[in-house]
Amino acid sequence: MAVTRNQSKGDSGSTPIMSPSPRIGYDRKTIRNRVDPTTNLTFGQIVALGLLVSVILQVSLAYLVMNDKIKLHGRATAQSLTNFGARIEYILRYQSLHVFWLLITTTLVIARRIGTGAVNPLEGFENIILAAKQVHTNSMEQFLLVFVNQLILATNLAPDLFLRVIPLINVLFFVARILFWLGYPKYRTAGFTAGMTPIAIATFYNAYAFINYIF
Repeated sequence: MAVTRNQSKGDSGSTPIMSPSPRIGYDRKTIRNRVDPTTNLTFGQIVALGLLVSVILQVSLAYLVMNDKIKLHGRATAQSLTNFGARIEYILRYQSLHVFWLLITTTLVIARRIGTGAVNPLEGFENIILAAKQVHTNSMEQFLLVFVNQLILATNLAPDLFLRVIPLINVLFFVARILFWLGYPKYRTAGFTAGMTPIAIATFYNAYAFINYIF
């Protein structure tokens, strides 16, 4: 049985209402063709539009950063990134973006709890803060992936490439997290894919470099 809440925001005295669990099965075609009343777009169209926005964002930012149209590497130079210690320091500087974002998502969860009947997580009103919790949890999961991949990249990339790739990954990931939050839950495709694509590319590249290292 799923718990729903019919009280207004801040009315913590209402009793949660039990509703049947949504166990009705839907085929993929039915889900893709379901129309969103807000935009009059089908689910499939919303996903396709999100993917398009994601691709435009990634390609545009990659072009600007890799061709030095915008310089995100601060005072660092390729010559200063020839040793492992300097590379780790370089990576850590950019993690402040993601730590700041995690602070924001944590604050959003806390604020949502305080402002509603979900102050006590055992009272059955967790559905009220579900969106905020999901954004926070997803951000933590992806942060772990993007951070570890950067540490591995520090052992693989040439200095001039490393100088540009690290800022690109981190700024793109930060923007993607904001888009994910703004679009959650219906329109999260752009933010999710914009953040996961560089993670996936870095993961496959690191795996390829590891295989070359072993063999």
